[in-house]
Formats: sequence, structure tokens, C-alpha cells
Amino acid sequence: MLKLDHRIIILYLISLLLSGPSILPAENAAVFHTLNLAGDIQFNLNRNEFHNYWRPGKGLGAEIETTYYVGHLIAGSQIISYLGRSDYPAFKGLFVYAGWGLAKPLGRNSRVSSAILLGNELMLFEIGPGEVRESELQMGLSVKATTSLNGRLAAHVTYSRLLLLTHRRIVRDFVGLGLDYTMKTPQWLQNLLR
Repeated sequence: MLKLDHRIIILYLISLLLSGPSILPAENAAVFHTLNLAGDIQFNLNRNEFHNYWRPGKGLGAEIETTYYVGHLIAGSQIISYLGRSDYPAFKGLFVYAGWGLAKPLGRNSRVSSAILLGNELMLFEIGPGEVRESELQMGLSVKATTSLNGRLAAHVTYSRLLLLTHRRIVRDFVGLGLDYTMKTPQWLQNLLR
């Protein structure tokens, strides 16, 4: 049975309840109306058995988000290097995912959003003269607080809990700090997405 930490599930449910009107279907004109491009630096916070064998470095994250009929759709990626401890090989982890979430405005210039993520983690192990690849399904939850710096540019902080579905489940918690840029989706792209 797949288990996620109960605190994360409660946090996600609270954010859904706070979403209020954002749960309602969007007007057709609002669907795919805006694109939000985000990038951040990510830090792995938790320590568990996985961290006895690998030490995470700083990571980079990138996301594209757009409005949808209900909530918003997300496509993103995260890359982090892990140094091996003792005889364990170093590896780079690339998580590519899709997600769906809800957002709640907090005044005129801020908002909080939460999302469910599902994707694939590609691990490139540095063994000898070549690389060994491993690919695993990964899922997670994320919460993001954003505040506007001007009309299109915003700063954000994120928290995400990811569950790597290996034989022994690996849970990793990340905090990210970064910037968002929001723009109107070009009409040709809106037509394509609809």
C-alpha cells in the first residue's frame, strides 16, 4: 500500500479548503489564458536512510503553469546531483513531471497554491567509465507561496514532498526559492491547447 505522510495530506486538504472559488470551473475564456514560467534553486531538507548513502547538492527546478477549467495544469522538471558516501556511486537525478493544482489569492499581490505531481525520476549513476541509468515512478505534493514584485514578475517559496517508488520507498522533502514570470498565452497556443 502506498503511504504519504499524514501531515502532507492534511496540509494539502487545508489548502484545498482555503481555495474557495478557485475550485469552481473557469470561464472558457480563462482556460489556457496565461502562462506562468518559474525557476528556482532547491534544497533537500530531510534526512533518512537514503541520506546515509548519498549527500544531495543544490538543485534546479523549472515549471510551466497554465489556467485550466478547474485549477491549473503544471509541467516541470528538477535536477539534483547526489554525492555517494563510502563506496556508493554519485548520480544525477532528473525528475520530469506533470501536475494539477489549485490556487488561492492572498490579497492583491500574493497567492498560495498546492498541487499533486506525478512523473518519472531518471537517475544517472557515475560508475566506472560510463553511466548506469535507472528510471522510477515518482509522485508528490507541493505547496507554493508567491508574491508579486511587479505586474509580471513574482518571487516564490515552495515546499514539496516527493515519494520515489523504488523497492524501498524514498521520501525527500525540498524547499525552493525562485522567480515567476507570467505572460498572456499567445492566441495560436491557446487554440492548439483547446
